[in-house]
Amino acid sequence: MAKFNLETVLSEGLFHCTSIANLRLILETGVIEPNTGQFSYNQALSRESRCHKLKSISLFDMKDSADPCHFFQWLAITNLAIILNREGLSSHILDPRCDKITKGIVLRGEVCCFSTILKSNFLGYLVGHNSKTLKLLDARTPLEEIAACCFAGVKNKSG
Repeated sequence: MAKFNLETVLSEGLFHCTSIANLRLILETGVIEPNTGQFSYNQALSRESRCHKLKSISLFDMKDSADPCHFFQWLAITNLAIILNREGLSSHILDPRCDKITKGIVLRGEVCCFSTILKSNFLGYLVGHNSKTLKLLDARTPLEEIAACCFAGVKNKSG
């Protein structure tokens, strides 16, 4: 990404949506890895994702998606997305529709990563539950501050 600002992130970003509880585990281990039971599922569809069935990591690629609708649907559930460095991961990313495996749901804009993602590939965090409440946080932001922003988003959603 040329410049780290909200407009660029939303048009060119590569994201992994997760919960604050799962982010805590990710930061403790220093990696995002395929979910083999160590992480909670954000919603029932997570288990049905083609990326999950391929034992890979589900990401959203805004650069190749003209419609960010599905990304925002996931963000509304998790309130949190990790912004990833595309250059460090591009050789490990596959559009799940290209695979011979036909089981599982493929969301528009979803791509599968077949490599563990190191914390060093984190550019930052996108927090919020819709396009009007988004907040961009630096990768060095403490977990407590990220959690506070996530919970503020949930609080604002309900009232």
